[in-house]
Amino acid sequence: MLAGAIAIILATPADAGSEPVRDLIHTTACTEGDSWRFEWRVQLGIFTNDDRAYDFMDDLIARGVAAEIYFTEL
Repeated sequence: MLAGAIAIILATPADAGSEPVRDLIHTTACTEGDSWRFEWRVQLGIFTNDDRAYDFMDDLIARGVAAEIYFTEL
């Protein structure tokens, strides 16, 4: 089963100052723009209902939080 997971961007590693210590926090490569950058991400939740996942992401974005959905297998 595929599920949508919500992640928020915390900071670039240069700004974070510490290593992630849990599986829910991880680095990822971002190819936005012309250069690669790495970001810390935090998984906020796993939703089996896509509509709920997108609604939650939209609420975060409306509050100014950089959020995205990625899909994972349960």
